[in-house]
Amino acid sequence: MGSDLVAMRQAHRGIRFLAGVMFMVWSCMNLVLAHTQPMTTVQEALKNIKPSSCSRKDIKKPIPSEYVHVAEVKPDLSCVINPTDLAHKLKSPSTVLVDTRSAMDFAEFHIEGAMNISATELRSKSFLHDKSVVLIGNGKAEREQYIECRRLKSTGFRKVNVLRGGMAAWLASGHSVLGQSPNLARLTTLTPAELWIESRFVDNLVLVTASQKTLQKQITGSLLIPDERPKTVQAIVRQRSRHSKSGSRAAVILVAGKEADVQALSQAIQPVPLLVYSETSEALANQLIQQSAVWTAQARGPKQPSGCGR
Repeated sequence: MGSDLVAMRQAHRGIRFLAGVMFMVWSCMNLVLAHTQPMTTVQEALKNIKPSSCSRKDIKKPIPSEYVHVAEVKPDLSCVINPTDLAHKLKSPSTVLVDTRSAMDFAEFHIEGAMNISATELRSKSFLHDKSVVLIGNGKAEREQYIECRRLKSTGFRKVNVLRGGMAAWLASGHSVLGQSPNLARLTTLTPAELWIESRFVDNLVLVTASQKTLQKQITGSLLIPDERPKTVQAIVRQRSRHSKSGSRAAVILVAGKEADVQALSQAIQPVPLLVYSETSEALANQLIQQSAVWTAQARGPKQPSGCGR
């Protein structure tokens, strides 16, 4: 009886061993098939895929209306507030200063109590809808500030202003800041690219002095003046402001020599802010060539892969 039991156990062990061997053989066969089968499957699947063309007609869709609407937003110059008026406005606890400059510029100097956030971030601050918000930039490309002012008004902000001339105008008016304020000339000096941007804003007045008259033909809508003395610039600004549709100017862009007295000129035309370009006509010409190349590339569209159109 004991010997029979031992024999049965050995038989069971043999069966389990044989089953294990068969399972391993079956697994190996499946693994081999798994490596060979996809080749046939992929080849068969590729037969039903159409080759892509060089032209992507499927992506040539009209721009959604909401994006077109944003692109057509016009600057709102009724948002203007001058440094003197802002100084009085700071006495009200409902006034909120939003400095949209870079974190680095803000850390260098800013108006006491200002918060450093972008205009985009400001839109999400619905708790500020009932406050009197003042946008503060660096005084350059200020057209975008006036556009943002209109957008904020349309999204629930009750009262929005733009400090005309930004921090440069604030300092030129003699108001204090926290931090180390830089030289005014540094804040008001334009590069060729910045001059091109400022000249595209119709509410800016571009004045070209006789010493830089070769630049006048390169700047559409600019006005040639005899010299850069404060009295000369002041008289021209007052005259041209009277003929402006808005009755004022967003800024004066003075194209003059490096010897221009920025401080005296800024004081002469207050509250209109001043920006100065004193580089060469060659530098501006190179900028215009680069800008023209960008426009040409945009008009041409994405570069087609080699072989397209053949």
